[in-house]
Amino acid sequence: MNDTRWTGDQLGRWRDADHLRDLVTRRLAAPGARRTLTIHLDCPSGDGQSFFLRRLRDDLVALDHPVAFLDAARDQAAGDPLIALVGALIGALTGHVSTKLARTSLEAVPELIASLLNPASADDGQPLRRLIVRAQALETLGRRLASVIASLPRAPRPKAVRLPVYLLVDGLDACRPSYAITLIERVRHGLGIDDLVVIMAADRHELARMAAVVQGPGVDAVRFFNRLFDLRHRMPHGGSARDFVAARLPEEVAVDPRLYSFEANPVDYITGTMESFGLNLSEMQAVLGLFADIVRGWTRAVPIELGALVPLVIGHVRGLDLALDEDFLNRLIESARRKGAGSQKLVRFSFFGAEETASPAELFADYAIAAANPIAQGLTGDLTRIASIVRSRLADEYLILHRGRADGEALSIIADYPAIVESAGRMTEV
Repeated sequence: MNDTRWTGDQLGRWRDADHLRDLVTRRLAAPGARRTLTIHLDCPSGDGQSFFLRRLRDDLVALDHPVAFLDAARDQAAGDPLIALVGALIGALTGHVSTKLARTSLEAVPELIASLLNPASADDGQPLRRLIVRAQALETLGRRLASVIASLPRAPRPKAVRLPVYLLVDGLDACRPSYAITLIERVRHGLGIDDLVVIMAADRHELARMAAVVQGPGVDAVRFFNRLFDLRHRMPHGGSARDFVAARLPEEVAVDPRLYSFEANPVDYITGTMESFGLNLSEMQAVLGLFADIVRGWTRAVPIELGALVPLVIGHVRGLDLALDEDFLNRLIESARRKGAGSQKLVRFSFFGAEETASPAELFADYAIAAANPIAQGLTGDLTRIASIVRSRLADEYLILHRGRADGEALSIIADYPAIVESAGRMTEV
């Protein structure tokens, strides 16, 4: 590992990079093994795919491997994915080609791609002939690229490279389903070249959804992708969500108990809420940044109600219209289901020294009900244990801000939370 290249890697992804390189070396060196590999890097979107692939690329380049990097989502406008795939390979190989024959082979590749993608001039209207022409062009393309890779200078020759050549594909699960599946098939059937290793990053659940769109809902996604990939490397979460939150939540936000209305460890409370709503790492980072901005700018005389604020921050990051009502809560819960989140986790807090637990959804619902009514009105009536805790917070606010003399229509500051979050969100998005 190079400490500079992996700066900011708080999840220990460098270990996965080392493991992946060792795995490739062992597989290619095994007796009788094919000298080509197609690897699926199973990493949920938003959990650091691009961070990992770009730093893996830098590591491989430092080790003298030729590396092609393809942002599939960005390049899907090119049409057939073969254009982007081969274009990335040509770009990676051109600077290393040392013989005239290899340069000639490389220069002939674009013409081969054209004949592969547009064989109409050779088929005279005959579908079978068209298939034959495409198969021949694909085979020739593979041979040309293989000859170029085989000609690359090795030690002790000057400007030596180390094999294999790597092709790293990012953004696959952000592509159109038809484009993504075609790209994988192009790699499997057109780029099975000696000394070429292709690593494609994508969430396996998203790939399964894409396969169902393209192949039909009855497709066996596991079997379908087993025939397209040689190996699958499942990227671990990289440590607990709590470690992630603790590492990124600024100290002045995390440790000052006067900022929050009830006795709760903000790290534990925020972690439990984020896990309940199924946030990925990118969403967690965005939520923590926005939350810290709100807390740093808090000038109200009353403390922050975590149970009301954190779900609104999550909703903003997910692009939901913010409101303190049941409709917003249902949309937030539905967004969690789409992310694969299970049942709501319980968060812990203390109230007058007694430990309490509640789900984030339950707490938010009680806050929403309380904030919708005039503050004085919400202080009476028969309540559940959790609802009574929420109402006690309003009683504190009633005394602090209004000294118990608020008019009958005054609302809690909690009613302003959606506007506060949206305002802070606009500031961080500039």
